[in-house]
Amino acid sequence: MKFFLKSVSMFALLVGASMFVSCSNDDAENGGDDGSGTNATPVAAYNIQATTDLLALADVVVTYWNENGEQAKDTLDETSWTMAFFVTKSQQIGYSVSVTAKEDFDNLLTKDSYDLRISYSAMSGHRRDDGSMESYKNTGTSTNGHQAVPKAKVAEYIASKYFQNSYSASYSHSTDSFTNWQSSAEETDQAGN
Repeated sequence: MKFFLKSVSMFALLVGASMFVSCSNDDAENGGDDGSGTNATPVAAYNIQATTDLLALADVVVTYWNENGEQAKDTLDETSWTMAFFVTKSQQIGYSVSVTAKEDFDNLLTKDSYDLRISYSAMSGHRRDDGSMESYKNTGTSTNGHQAVPKAKVAEYIASKYFQNSYSASYSHSTDSFTNWQSSAEETDQAGN
């Protein structure tokens, strides 16, 4: 439960902090905000939290749509990964996650059991100049995994594609709107068997 709460709290904090940046041209006579907080900028954010055990045994790769509307890849080297950006044109947004055992996997198995969990979330909406959000859409936070996977089951568990997940949506500049988020999580046995 702590892992889930930490994931949600970190995501909310990071989205709020990253979207705190405002336009330098925010005075009314220059076409900026008139102080009413009614200007709204489209934003998107993604968050992934993985346990230390999962990162020690597997490569967690995120393929995502960035602020330029291009696909990019990151390999998690820390337990928390967040991407937040302003959306400035019509584009696809979202990400997919793949988890594969590290090359020297057998040499890394030194404990009797492992905490193998990962949580995913994504959001989109319009951030007003006053910091509030409108037309907010999110995926919620989904956590996959188990706290005590026995050493003998770890390889099978990671290979099961139980951790594979993706979220996608799109933004239309002409209508200034986002589609609802779609998930294509792999349907696998929840026990990893």
